[in-house]
Amino acid sequence: MKKVIISLLAFCLILCIGLLIFLNREKDNQENMELENDIIYSDKIEESVMEKRENLESYYILEQCVYAYLDSINVNNSSYYGYNKNNEYVKITDENNIIYNLLSKEYIGNNNIVAGNLDNYVDKLEKKVFYVPLKTKFIESDNLYKYAVYGYITDIYNEYIKDILIIVNLDFNNSTFSIEPVQENINIENIELDVNKLESIEENENNKFSYIQVNDETISSKYLDYYKKMLLSNVTEAYERLDEDYKKNKFESIELFEDYIKNNRDEILSASLNQYQVNEFDDYTQYICIDQNNNYYIFKETNFQEYTVILDTYTINLPQFIDKYNSSTNAEKVLLNIQKVFEAINDGDYNYVYNKLDSTFKQNNFPTLDSFETYIKQNFYQNNSIGYSNYQTSGDLHIYEISITNSDDENSKVITKNFIMQLKDGTDFVMSFNV
Repeated sequence: MKKVIISLLAFCLILCIGLLIFLNREKDNQENMELENDIIYSDKIEESVMEKRENLESYYILEQCVYAYLDSINVNNSSYYGYNKNNEYVKITDENNIIYNLLSKEYIGNNNIVAGNLDNYVDKLEKKVFYVPLKTKFIESDNLYKYAVYGYITDIYNEYIKDILIIVNLDFNNSTFSIEPVQENINIENIELDVNKLESIEENENNKFSYIQVNDETISSKYLDYYKKMLLSNVTEAYERLDEDYKKNKFESIELFEDYIKNNRDEILSASLNQYQVNEFDDYTQYICIDQNNNYYIFKETNFQEYTVILDTYTINLPQFIDKYNSSTNAEKVLLNIQKVFEAINDGDYNYVYNKLDSTFKQNNFPTLDSFETYIKQNFYQNNSIGYSNYQTSGDLHIYEISITNSDDENSKVITKNFIMQLKDGTDFVMSFNV
């Protein structure tokens, strides 16, 4: 009995010691977990990122002020009209008073402007307009900013109206702004901004601005909206914004680009941000924007409003694709390439796919691009989804069985094709499939 009692006491002692050790470890783990969570959910932002955000907020406040001015010079602005005592819909506000309140003291003084001669110094509008920024330069001192803003305006139907160049002064101490229209045909590069002329702006009933919180989604949405307007209203400017390598490989001439816009106008017109991803690189920021129709708008931003654009993910290789491709097995590389092929088919870019066909296969089956395009339209769907199975190799050839369905119809017939691919240097490849 004594041995049993001693054994039980020893067991209880060991159990208690073990429990204490476990609780201490749990405490340590909990402290470590809390520390890790503090790191994960820290709201601290690197100084460079914080500074960039502040600059971007200034730019969007700037845009707010530009629109306030453009609305003020619209003589048919609905806010200027109302009903009089006789219930007649008439103009009840003189726009000159509002415009005058938005002009800088310097601009008013230099031109001896009063309400009576304001029309000599301000070009008014007769409709609501939208603004597309193209280039901006500024100086700042003690929370006072002076911007030169160059862009153009369109009507609600995306018809180009004219270029505009104006000076916008911002006072972040008083949250006020003022405007200096530039009527002469002056290049923004020739505008001289004098830091010694920065002065505080007194508040009046029309010149207050609101602060704007900017995040990655805001910036992505803005870039998509700017470029969408550019595509619809200023093809030349939109073409100039294309990445040079991308332009050379997909749109060798502006006429090809115009055809692309014409063929996709309805989708461009309805485009809005559905998904986005932001990637920071050493010397630029990449904004990947995807609209509700799965169309890509990829912006490479070196500075705000200074960017180039790519409109798909297959014509030229993005840095992240190259990294993924180089770290993949041959079987994975083949699938990545097949995915590119079907992105091009869904995009209607038959030329890209045609150039990837094995030369003998092409000569025997599709001697012309038109014959290939006809075949694809008759044997594939407009929007294709793919699955894969039965991977095998034969020498340097890689073979996948690809199942193709209609993305727009879940009950569509399954089309099965064997894709045969040969990997070349870098990310290049050639392919064929059973016809």
